[in-house]
Amino acid sequence: MADSVSASETSQRVLEKYSGSWGQGAVALASSCLGRDGMMQISDSVQTASAEQLTAEVDRRLRIGLGLTVAGVVTIFLTTASGFWQTLGLGLFYLLLPSLAVAQLPLLRVHEIERIPMYIGSAGTIVVIGAVALGFGVPSSGLAGLGISWIPGWEMVAWVGGTTIAGLVIIGAFWPTESRSAGGPSDFVLKLIPRTGVEKRFFVGLSIVAGLGEEIAYRGYALTTIQLLIPAPWIAAGLSSVAFGVLHAYQGSVGILRTSLIGLVLAISVLMTESLVPGIMAHALIDLIVGLVIGPRMVTRAEKDLRC
Repeated sequence: MADSVSASETSQRVLEKYSGSWGQGAVALASSCLGRDGMMQISDSVQTASAEQLTAEVDRRLRIGLGLTVAGVVTIFLTTASGFWQTLGLGLFYLLLPSLAVAQLPLLRVHEIERIPMYIGSAGTIVVIGAVALGFGVPSSGLAGLGISWIPGWEMVAWVGGTTIAGLVIIGAFWPTESRSAGGPSDFVLKLIPRTGVEKRFFVGLSIVAGLGEEIAYRGYALTTIQLLIPAPWIAAGLSSVAFGVLHAYQGSVGILRTSLIGLVLAISVLMTESLVPGIMAHALIDLIVGLVIGPRMVTRAEKDLRC
């Protein structure tokens, strides 16, 4: 019997173990080896790794993440005036969710996940995260306290436009760095881009959900709550942005830094306007422009390079 299991056997056994607890959306967020038909293909490195090795690595990361979360929650609760629910919320958004994002990275190597189910699963995960943030934040702060309030029309247009442009500039500024360090955008980023009309419609829905859910979670609840412990708003904005960046660990180290800076820009709009709405709109617009305008050009260029 061969020392290593086949790619299909490895991925199937890993999916069987984690599909129930993680869901297809969680696996999808971490997928980096999508094939040309939208299905993930097993990477070369996994063909020499057993399912036991892969799942053991995920389990190890999970244990570390859960341990750090418990330690952090206990420390915050015992050393600050934060209440039980506030402490639990801080542990969830600043420690547990980022830890899970890092823990699931080995699942990049599993296969047979289509783009549309991936979009749906990811959207469902984000809806849950946003709903949990509202559940933690509304009883203590109310909707207005989380920044869910309108601002004057001209101010809204200016902040949405300015924040969107700033986010796109950050994305563009990181392209040379990504090209030098990783040879360009990862396979995951390229293969995440929708191809067909149906995929594009689902991607539009995912972008809107991401703008709403992630902003409520990280620029609404997480940013507001951490300021109860750290009165300096700009330090609080930095911490929430780093947690938000690590949540996107599937994009690699460059992607974490890039997403953290975009998160900081979005946090600035909240601090300056006291409204979450411009950030929600800008976040969705950035995702839409990257996925529907910039992304297809990156895919075309990458495919041209492969042919050469």
